[in-house]
Amino acid sequence: MSPPLWTSDSISRRLLALPELGLRIKFFEGHLQGHQLRELSHGINKLIQIAHEGNQRARAALLPFSIYLSRQRDSSLIFGLREEAQHQDLLALESVVRGGVREELPRENILAPVYASQGGRELSVGERKSLARRPSRLELEKLLHDPHPLVLSQLLAAPTLTEEDILVLVTRRPARQAALEAVNANDRWMSRPAVRLAIILNPRTPHGMALPLVLGCQRDDLKLIHQSTTLNPILRQVAQEIYSILPPKRPGEAAPSF
Repeated sequence: MSPPLWTSDSISRRLLALPELGLRIKFFEGHLQGHQLRELSHGINKLIQIAHEGNQRARAALLPFSIYLSRQRDSSLIFGLREEAQHQDLLALESVVRGGVREELPRENILAPVYASQGGRELSVGERKSLARRPSRLELEKLLHDPHPLVLSQLLAAPTLTEEDILVLVTRRPARQAALEAVNANDRWMSRPAVRLAIILNPRTPHGMALPLVLGCQRDDLKLIHQSTTLNPILRQVAQEIYSILPPKRPGEAAPSF
């Protein structure tokens, strides 16, 4: 059997040559397809293994992979990777495409009136999208409750939005499917470790969205996930497995930045 063309080293080099997280995510979108799936799964499995051994370049390369998988939950790609991992005993890869109870949150009524003008008139989706481009603080706080995906997507690009606003959005109880999906689809906010962790720690985040994101967690976050009593047992188990094989954190060590 010839060695796979997509080695962990080639994946790292190709990914880290790209300057932005969004471009790195698109790398996987372009290559996790069809006939390449078998050989690429070997390279990814090795990439996960060496990342868990403490290789910082490999850990940086895993982040876009984990976000891409999170966005592909319950897709044919996930089932394909799971099948490859099981058939070829790729245990590291199998841990993050592991199946669980499929749970989707109830969809909100996206046509429900949630924002009115000063005169009491209900605003259309288009008007709310326009407001979301550059909202005032008062408008922003109202728009964070908007159930429409198009309004949320526009709001997430607003220059006045802060990480604290995003954390409020993804930690709100009860959880909102549209909000979780909108944030998960946004490269800017998914580059923030605190945002990814908040999505994982929300017990109502769909399993397939939360599980891959565990790959991008640091030691302290993995411990937090494992110790949570409200999360899916599979999620807690994978966090514990990764935590147990990571090398000890050195004093003063900071998270890698690429």
